[in-house]
Amino acid sequence: MKSQSAAVGLSVTLQCQLITSTKPEVPDVLQVSWEKESGSNIGPVATYSKSFGKRYIGYYSNRIADFTDKTPNASAITIQSVNLEDHGCFKCTFNVFPYGATYANICLDVYEMNISEPTLDSRTLTPSNSSEEIYIISCSVTGKPAPRMWWNISESMDGIPDNYTIVNPDQSVTVISNFTHTVSKLQHERKVTCVINHPALQQTIYLTKSINYTGENLNPNLNGAPAWIYIVAAVAVTATVVIVILIITSFIRHKPARKSKYEDFQDVRKCKIFKPRESNGSTNSKEPILIHPV
Repeated sequence: MKSQSAAVGLSVTLQCQLITSTKPEVPDVLQVSWEKESGSNIGPVATYSKSFGKRYIGYYSNRIADFTDKTPNASAITIQSVNLEDHGCFKCTFNVFPYGATYANICLDVYEMNISEPTLDSRTLTPSNSSEEIYIISCSVTGKPAPRMWWNISESMDGIPDNYTIVNPDQSVTVISNFTHTVSKLQHERKVTCVINHPALQQTIYLTKSINYTGENLNPNLNGAPAWIYIVAAVAVTATVVIVILIITSFIRHKPARKSKYEDFQDVRKCKIFKPRESNGSTNSKEPILIHPV
């Protein structure tokens, strides 16, 4: 048994083919008929015969857009404006002379189309040097059936996009496409566009993002310098600050402490004072007089 899916509002074509191993190779098909066996609106759908030609019957009489009978061993019907009531199984029957009737079943799964709001994001990776920046750009959308997605970009991509498809429990499909792009400060603004198409959309969606070099706020004298220059400069500044702090700390530790007024007074009281002393009529000898505290 064959199964086929169709979205609400679109058209669907159901096909069946008669395969026989007997001769003659072209079978003598007297009549081909289609009918619905399960679901809503069960009953005859369409017939074709050599005697009466094409006939559309019942509920589908005004909804069959085409009944193909170009070859005697193949048949197809096209149902337009599919709705949820078309869900079910159909049977095509070939009446072949002299073998009789043979048939095949086709089950139609009808679903409502839907699509989520698509997103386009970009983030910057750490650049290998300051003269260029590497971006990761990602576009994603979820829909039923699977949306179609591709990229439009002002200049050639750096590589082939990585595409991922995830089938969700409700049979909707999430489509994700990522690619990396390098922007140099010498280049002008680049625009990337994620293009999304889906049967549920009245028109194609275009999501556009501008990719610019953002390193212009760096020191203009250092722009374009290798990354190691910034590292050496940072280390030198840090070392200078540490050395200055050590010098100040050492100076504070070795600076003599200032004496208080009381300690100065004590030193004065302990000093030796020489006073002339009259002895034997001589004024030339001098003896020290030690002043002791009271």
